[in-house]
Amino acid sequence: MRKILYVVLICICLFLLTIQGFSLAESSDMDSRIYGPSLIPVLRWEPKSHDFGYVQEGTISQTTFDIWNNGTGDMVWVLHVRSSYVAVSPSSGSSTGEKDTITVTIDTTGLECGSYEGNVFIHSEGDYIFYTYFVVTDSQLAVSPSQIDLVYTDDSQVSSLLQLWNEGAGEILWDCVTSDPWISVEPSNGVATQNRQDVIVTIDGSKLNSTLSSGEIFFQSTGGDIMVPVNVRKNTPPSKPMIDGPDTVKIGMVVPFQFSSVDGEDDPVYYSIDWGDDIIDNWLGPYDSGKVVHFNHTWDKRGSYSITCKAKDAYDAESMDASYSISTTYIQPYDLLSRLLLLSFLLD
Repeated sequence: MRKILYVVLICICLFLLTIQGFSLAESSDMDSRIYGPSLIPVLRWEPKSHDFGYVQEGTISQTTFDIWNNGTGDMVWVLHVRSSYVAVSPSSGSSTGEKDTITVTIDTTGLECGSYEGNVFIHSEGDYIFYTYFVVTDSQLAVSPSQIDLVYTDDSQVSSLLQLWNEGAGEILWDCVTSDPWISVEPSNGVATQNRQDVIVTIDGSKLNSTLSSGEIFFQSTGGDIMVPVNVRKNTPPSKPMIDGPDTVKIGMVVPFQFSSVDGEDDPVYYSIDWGDDIIDNWLGPYDSGKVVHFNHTWDKRGSYSITCKAKDAYDAESMDASYSISTTYIQPYDLLSRLLLLSFLLD
C-alpha cells in the first residue's frame, strides 16, 4: 500500500512540474511579444591593420578600413588617435548593420628616420585598435636618363640602357611595371644601393600599331616612386639614291658624280658607292637628307662599268640599290697634245 502511495505522489509531482513549464513558456512568449527581441550590438572592423611600409619624410599617405555593427540594434562608435602624424575621418558614427568607411591619413612631415606606429583607437561595444605601421627613410631612388627616346624599324626590337641607384644611405627595394605590352624591362625588380644598376628597356616593334607611340615605366620603391616616359618612332629607310654624271669618261680622268637621297624622317644620310672597278667607298657622310653631294672617281682601264649606290640613315635603315652605267675610253692624241702644250705654257 505504501508503494502505491509513493507512485501516486511521484505522478502528482510530475504533473505539477509539467503545468509550471507550460506557464513559464507562455510567460516568456508574452514578454517577447510585449518587449521585443533582445538587442545586442557587436562591433566589427576589417582589415585589422595596415603597413604603409617605407616612406620618405614629407610623404602623405592614406588607407581605409570598414566598421559596422555585426549584431542587432543601433551601435555607436567613436575613434581617436594619440599621434600627431595620424588623422581619421570620420571620427564618429553609428551603424545598424551598414558599413562605414574610415580614411586613415599619415603625414610624415618633420619626422626623423625610424619606425613608427600610429594606431586608431575604436570605442564602442568595448575598446579596440586599428593598427598602422610605417618606416621613415632618407633613401631616394634615382633613375637616368629621365626619358627614353627610341627608333625602331619595321617589326624589330630595339633596346636602351637605364641606370638606377640609391642617392641616400642603405638599400632600396624596387620593382617596376610598364604601361603597354610593347615595353619590357629586365630586370623588373631588385635592390638599389649607391652603386648604379643597369636595367635594359626593350621595345617590341611587332606590338606597335602606329608610327609614333608613347608609354611609361613606373618604378616603385621604398625610396620613392619615379615615372620614366618612353617615346618611340617607327623609322623608314631613305629613298633609292639618284645618280647623275657623264655616260662616257676618259681613262685616267677625275670624273665628278652627283648623288642624293631623301629620308622620310629627315634623318642624316650616308652613302655607300661601288664604282664597279673593285673600289668601294663605304658609308660616306653624314649628309643632310635630300642634299645633292658630289663624289669623284677615276677609272684606269677601258670598259663598261656599273656604279652601284645605296643610302642609309642614322639608324642603319638601308635604301634600295641604285645603279648607273658608264663606259671608259682612251684620251685622244689631240687631247693629249693640247694638254702637253698647256702644261709647257704653264711651266714657262
